[in-house]
Amino acid sequence: MGRGLSAMQKHILEILPPRPQADVAFKIDGLQRPREIILALGLPNTNSNRAAVSRSLARLCKRGLALAWTGEVCSQGRGYSYSKS
Repeated sequence: MGRGLSAMQKHILEILPPRPQADVAFKIDGLQRPREIILALGLPNTNSNRAAVSRSLARLCKRGLALAWTGEVCSQGRGYSYSKS
């Protein structure tokens, strides 16, 4: 990759919870949704901040530093929740 992490990516990695351990019931709690990450970073909930956080999360997932959990696994809806990998 050649480049380091951006400041936003570093802050997001500090906020993300660790990867949940699979147990018998496979109940997942504590994962972060993008809206919760924006609030935790102290950013206003604007279109540009949602896009920036979304791009940062996508790049972290592509690098293997974060995991995206689908709504089928962790919550209702079609959105993703995130954790560290």
